[in-house]
Amino acid sequence: MKSAWLWLCAAALAATCAVAAETPRPGGVLKFAVSAEPPNYDCHAQTSFAFIHPVRPHYSTLLEFDTAKYPAVRGDLAESWTVSKDGLSYTFKLRKGVKFHDDSTLTSEDIKATYERLRNPPQGVRSVRQASYADIASIETPDPLTVVFKLKKPNASMLANFASPWDCVYSAAKLKQDPRFPERNILGTGPFTFAGHVAGSHWTGRKFDNYFKKGKPYLNGYVAIFISGAPMVNALSAGEVLVEFRGQSPADRDRIMQVLINLLANAAKFCHAGSGRVELALRQTDGYFQIDVADNGPGVAEHEQQYIFEKFRQAGDTLTAKPQGTGLGLPISRQIVEHFGGRLWLRSTPGSGATFSFTLPARFAAPAPPLVREAEGSPP
Repeated sequence: MKSAWLWLCAAALAATCAVAAETPRPGGVLKFAVSAEPPNYDCHAQTSFAFIHPVRPHYSTLLEFDTAKYPAVRGDLAESWTVSKDGLSYTFKLRKGVKFHDDSTLTSEDIKATYERLRNPPQGVRSVRQASYADIASIETPDPLTVVFKLKKPNASMLANFASPWDCVYSAAKLKQDPRFPERNILGTGPFTFAGHVAGSHWTGRKFDNYFKKGKPYLNGYVAIFISGAPMVNALSAGEVLVEFRGQSPADRDRIMQVLINLLANAAKFCHAGSGRVELALRQTDGYFQIDVADNGPGVAEHEQQYIFEKFRQAGDTLTAKPQGTGLGLPISRQIVEHFGGRLWLRSTPGSGATFSFTLPARFAAPAPPLVREAEGSPP
C-alpha cells in the first residue's frame, strides 16, 4: 500500500499529467501503526478510525461507499436493491453463497438480526447509531436471500446509513446465543479472518480463502501495531511498520497538496516551450522527507532570489514578458511548510533552470515503502 507521501506525489502529478495505473500484486503482509487500541470488538458501539483499521477488515456491510465516486454507494453483501416510489420500502437481494469465517452461510436472517440490534439494542448492548435507524418500522425476510426494510416515513439518508463502515453484519445464530457476543469475539464474512489480539501490542488478520469477492484480498494478511508518539515515528522511519493511516487530517493533507500543485504549476509555466521538462523527486534525510521540483526553464537571477518568497514580488517578471499572477503562491507555500515544521527554499542558476525544495518532519507521513512486501510465511 502506498504511504501518504506517495499518495500526495501521485495526486500532484495527476494534476498536470496522466499517471498509469499499477496492477496490484498479490501476497505480502501489511504492517501498519494504530495510535489507539479498541476498547472492545463491537463495531456497533464504536466511532473511531483507530477501531476501524484493525477490526473492520474482518467484516462486511450491506452496502459500502464507492471510494472512487464518493458519496455514491455500491453493494457489499447486497447484490442489488430497489427503493419504492414512496420511499417507504427498501428491498435488498443478497449475494449467494457468502460464508462466515466459521463456514456457516449468510442469509437474510443475519441482516435482520444485525439491524434489529442496531435500531433496538438489547439491554447491556450499546448502539451509537440507533438514531440513524429510528425510521425503520419493520424488517422482513421473505426468503433467505431477500430482506425488506419498511420505513415509518421517507429518509433520504438511508442508503448512506446502510453503507456505514461501522455497521458490521453479525451472525444471527451467535447473537441469539449472546447479544453481546461481538464485544469479545470476531466472526464476520470479510476478507480477513481474526488471527489474534495481544493486548497492548498488536492485532493480526489472515486472508480468508473463502471470501465472496473472488481474487481478493490481495494481501496474505495484516498486523496492526498499537503504537503512538515518538515510538511510532521511529517505527515508521525504521520500516518496522509501513504506514499510519490517520496521522494527519484531510485538511492538513490538502494544504500540502496545495504546495505541491503550486510548485509543479510554476515549474510547468517557466519551462521552455516545446522542450520543457519538470522533475519531481522524493527522498528521506535525517528524520525529514524532502521533495524537489525542478524545471529546465530560464532560472532565477541571483539578485532576485532573495525576494522570491515575498508577497507581490515575482522574479519571473524580470525573465519573461508574460504576466505571472499575484505573486502570492510562493509566500503562502512557505507559510504552509513552516507551519508543519519544515522549510522551503530555491536553488537556481540563470539559464539552467530552477529547483524548489521543501522538507517536512518524518512524523507528517510514513516513508515510501514498496507497494507490497513479499510475505515471509504467514502472519504471526
